[in-house]
Amino acid sequence: GLLYRVIEPGAGRLAREDDIYEADYEAWDSDGTKIDFTRGMARPIRFMIARVPSAGLREALLAMPPGARYEWWLPGELAFGDGGLRAIRPG
Repeated sequence: GLLYRVIEPGAGRLAREDDIYEADYEAWDSDGTKIDFTRGMARPIRFMIARVPSAGLREALLAMPPGARYEWWLPGELAFGDGGLRAIRPG
């Protein structure tokens, strides 16, 4: 399953799958390679949670209240599975 650490708790209504989510993030592979990010760019990314291709990431986003900062560890099968995604290798 998912493992996480709460950095800042946040507060308010949890998101739903049909919500538009706005986030700054960094994603790291298990070997320490940064594989994706928005942090430090001109603005955060906006997306509908239901369209996120990772089941684990969708689950994580639905559990975070507004303003929260979490650190998540997603096993391969909950991340992007056997297919990978762009620079994210399979598994």
